[in-house]
Amino acid sequence: MFPGNYPEQITIPAGKDNLTIISQTPQAAIITPPPTGLIGNLSIVTVNARCTTISGFTITGPSTTQGNLRNGIFVTMGGSAVIENNLITNIRDNPLSGLQQGAGINVDLMGSAQIINNIITSYQKTGIRVNGAGSCSAVFNNTVTGVGATSVIAQNGIQISRGATAIIQNNTVTGNIFTGPGGVVSTGILLFQEVATAPVCVDFNNISNNDAGLALATTTGALVQGNNSSNNTQLGILVESDSTNNVFIRNTALGNPTFDIEDDSVGQLSAMTGNFWLCNTCNKDNKGGAICSSVSEFPELPIDPPVLSNVSVSVD
Repeated sequence: MFPGNYPEQITIPAGKDNLTIISQTPQAAIITPPPTGLIGNLSIVTVNARCTTISGFTITGPSTTQGNLRNGIFVTMGGSAVIENNLITNIRDNPLSGLQQGAGINVDLMGSAQIINNIITSYQKTGIRVNGAGSCSAVFNNTVTGVGATSVIAQNGIQISRGATAIIQNNTVTGNIFTGPGGVVSTGILLFQEVATAPVCVDFNNISNNDAGLALATTTGALVQGNNSSNNTQLGILVESDSTNNVFIRNTALGNPTFDIEDDSVGQLSAMTGNFWLCNTCNKDNKGGAICSSVSEFPELPIDPPVLSNVSVSVD
């Protein structure tokens, strides 16, 4: 597509496979909601076809009609896509609202996507969301930035949830900070209701300036390795009590005021948690330093009971 503004809603239907859509000049073809507002699933671009490529666009809101913009790009109903080198911004209400929706890229209902080298900013709830059994994505080299400190909504930069499969690698995630009440935290990367039969790997990401850099809730069997989750407002890595049998190897978590690492699970594995902690770099954990010093999958010394920060994540 040539440079210019394109106020339209695009749907690539099932059967329209192997379609490639490219902005001739990077990010100079700008797709916005039509003046009359979005209809149907309330996404600017919807992909139901297979093997679609969307490259080099600016896809932007916001919506002045509350609830009328849910996704920048929505890959769904068995569709598949390569989404690369796009700027996706302002997928939100104007003004920002507390509605638990608004994703820059959403992969759901058995969709699949390669999400590579995109810049995603100023979303309402989630920058990149991969959700549901049968959905899968490779999420590489993206920059995901929330709106910063807000009391309106608890944002999540990247969310993998409810049995989806994903590799999240080499992304930079910042700016997800919730200042409202209730002990709820925004997260940089959130794994929610993930199961060992649908593997998730989170590795070599840079995560900073979020409430909790990396969080796991009701998740088992994930591999988390080589990430740098430092200088967040509260926690570097948060593992809620119902998340077990996950593996954390050679992550760095430093400069996080509450705990660099907090694992609320209880078990017979590293530091008497329900998870494996091996060779991570941190200064302060909620097991008296036992997680930070762990080089074994099994506890070597008696461990004091855990200290809990009593915060919880916010999922859509």
